[in-house]
Amino acid sequence: MRNLLCLATAVVAVFLVPRSLAQSPANPAPLASGDNGTLIAWTMMQQPVPMQSQNPPAREQQPDSQYPQGRDAQQDRDVEREPATQSFAGTVMMENDHYVLKTSDNNTYQLDDQERAKEYEGKQVQVMGVLNSETNMIRVRDIKMAS
Repeated sequence: MRNLLCLATAVVAVFLVPRSLAQSPANPAPLASGDNGTLIAWTMMQQPVPMQSQNPPAREQQPDSQYPQGRDAQQDRDVEREPATQSFAGTVMMENDHYVLKTSDNNTYQLDDQERAKEYEGKQVQVMGVLNSETNMIRVRDIKMAS
């Protein structure tokens, strides 16, 4: 009888004790959705903190008639921020240890690409670039011989 009691106790211990010792949360961590659809996760010991969204919010699509050939409003805004490329004609000269472009109306513009300007010293050229009117410097996009 004693052996049977020991065996029954062992069976109960093997099957019931692990189940009673298993940890299950009394209050599982709640999940909620913020105003902009982001998940908010927290435990009872923390304040809710929104998680960073992995995907940027979708941009509203503009009608194709307003932006032909796949252009959209963002591309138009980017173009507006970028200064327009201009064409300047003149002679590349050395002035105060820097290459400059001297035009026929006696304007002098500094050239930001000294290596490319060096190749055209003393020659009539056409410079394509963006003029910074505050510094009077041309950000050179292209230099070619004048025709």
